[in-house]
Amino acid sequence: MQMAVIIEGNVILRACKNLVRLKGITEIKGALDLEGCSKFKDLGKLREVGGNLYLQNTLLKDLGNLEKIGGSLDLENNTQIEDLGELREVGVYVFLNKNSKITEEYVKKHKPELLSDCRWL
Repeated sequence: MQMAVIIEGNVILRACKNLVRLKGITEIKGALDLEGCSKFKDLGKLREVGGNLYLQNTLLKDLGNLEKIGGSLDLENNTQIEDLGELREVGVYVFLNKNSKITEEYVKKHKPELLSDCRWL
């Protein structure tokens, strides 16, 4: 049986060129900033981020097991994202690129509870 790994503060890993995935972390109580981690593509077992989540300029296509974000989700410079996975709750906004595969139609069909939180920039 694997133990849940919970991080009590913020995790800032900007521009980590070789970071591909998070492994074993289930919750981050603060913010998670992976902006510019150009090879990053897997949130692993992460289910909750208490603060903002920055995923700009990554290869992430799917939010996977992530269910809740206490602050905003910033995907503005991530046109790779195709699926919001298990995400059900965002505390503030979801910022998306207007050229993203996550369109208003996608949100209406798959994540209607998030529609009022989405902003396409």
